[in-house]
Amino acid sequence: MTHFLLTLILLGALQGFICGGLLVARRRATLSEKLLGTLISVIALANLNIFLWYQQLSSFWTSVGNMLPLMLFMAIGPLLLLYVRTLLKNEYSLAKRDWLHFVPVLFDLLPYLIAGSFYLGILHKMPFVFIDYYNTYVDVLRWISLTAYVGLAWKMVYKNNQEMNAMVRILRRTIMPFLIFQGIWLIFLLIYILPAYQTALIQSVGWFSLYIPLSALIYWIGFMGFNLIKLPLARQKAQKCGTYFADEKIGEAIKQLRYAMEHDELYLDPELNLSNLVNYSGLSQKLISSVLNQYMNTSFTEFVNRYRVEAFKRKICEADMQRYSIKGIALECGFSSLATFQRVFKQMTGQVPSSFRQANGLPTILKSRFEDK
Repeated sequence: MTHFLLTLILLGALQGFICGGLLVARRRATLSEKLLGTLISVIALANLNIFLWYQQLSSFWTSVGNMLPLMLFMAIGPLLLLYVRTLLKNEYSLAKRDWLHFVPVLFDLLPYLIAGSFYLGILHKMPFVFIDYYNTYVDVLRWISLTAYVGLAWKMVYKNNQEMNAMVRILRRTIMPFLIFQGIWLIFLLIYILPAYQTALIQSVGWFSLYIPLSALIYWIGFMGFNLIKLPLARQKAQKCGTYFADEKIGEAIKQLRYAMEHDELYLDPELNLSNLVNYSGLSQKLISSVLNQYMNTSFTEFVNRYRVEAFKRKICEADMQRYSIKGIALECGFSSLATFQRVFKQMTGQVPSSFRQANGLPTILKSRFEDK
C-alpha cells in the first residue's frame, strides 16, 4: 500500500511540473497563467520532497535534498491571492508591494540555509534536532498563512459583482478545494504538534493524509486553470453561433428571472411554461435558456420546481396549513399532481414529504383544501 500511495504522490508531482511548465512557458502566457503555473509547481515540489523523504537515498542525494528548497509552503497563499487578483482586475500588474507577500518564505528557507552552511563547512555539526522542532512549529505558521490567503482570495471572488460570470464560477471551484485541504491539514496539525502523539501519527498514517489530497489538488487546479484559458475561445465560438451574451446582460436576466419567481410568484401557476415566462419577462427564449443552462446550471423545469418545493416547505410549517393534506398544499404551491410533487420533492430533498413533516414535528394532516371541491 505504501508503494502505491508513494506512486500517487510522485504522479501528482510529475503532473504538477508538466502542467506548471506548460502554463509558464506557454506562448503569450498572461501574468495570471504564469502565477498559476508557479503555484502548481510549488505544490509539486512539496510532493516531490515527501516522495524523496520516503526513499533510501545515497548520502550524496540526501545532502542535495537537504539543501534544495523543495518545501516553500509560505509561497502558496500569496501566489493564489495574486492569481485571483490578476484575473478579477483587468490589466493588473505586480507592484513592489506585492513582493512583500513572499517575505514569510524566509521561514521555509531557513532550514535549507542551515543545512547548506553545514555542508559548506561553516557549521561543524548538522542540527537535525533543531530543524525537526523548527519545522514542526513553523508548520503552524504555514497553516495560518495559507488559511489567511485562501480566505482573502475567497472573499475577493465573492465580492465580485458579476455573480454568475463564468470566470468567477471557475475561480470559486478553484478555491474551494484549498478550504477543504486546510481543514484536513488542521486536524493533522493538532495531533502532530503534540510530542506524545507525533511519532504514532507518522507511523500510522504517515504523511499520506496530507500529500494524497495535495496530489488531487494539483490535478484539480490545473484542470480549472486550463478551463479559464479555454473560456475566451468558447466565447468566440458562442458569438459565431449567436448564443453568447455579455456578462451584464446575463446578470440583468438573472435578476429578472429571480424577481419573477420570488416577488411575482409565477411558480404558483401549474401551467407555467417557458413561453409564458418569455411573454411575462420580455426576455428572449434563447437568453433564458442560456442563463438557466450555462450560468445557473439548471433547466427551466428544475428552476421552477425548486421554488415550488421551498414554498411547500414554508407553507407546511404554517399553523393555518397544518389541517390540510400534503396533496392540497402541494397543489397550492404550483404542482399539477401529487405524484409529480412526490417525485420532485424526493429528488431535491432526499426524503419523502411525510418524512419531512415528521422530522419537523408537524401533526398529521387530514384534509385537503382541494379534495372536497
